Amino acid sequence: FELQARAILGLPVDTMMTSPGAARVMSPGAGLPGAGALAHALGVPESDARLVGPGSRAGSWVALATAPDVAAARERAREVAGRAHVPDSGR
Repeated sequence: FELQARAILGLPVDTMMTSPGAARVMSPGAGLPGAGALAHALGVPESDARLVGPGSRAGSWVALATAPDVAAARERAREVAGRAHVPDSGR
């Protein structure tokens, strides 16, 4: 929210990268992960999962991860998708 508020008010927005990151889209085809699967997925270090998309795409999730390098961040994002037991889109 802070970034949006700063942009709307015309205040400077800090764009310095603090850590490489990666995202993995998780397809809505198999449904949403249950609470247990999501808790297991979020056990991956430096990870998060977000529900995205309005309307018909409301079942889409994005697995987010950071790491010391991009390759490790991508692997962490893949691991989050795998632990959630939802097929990812491969993007």
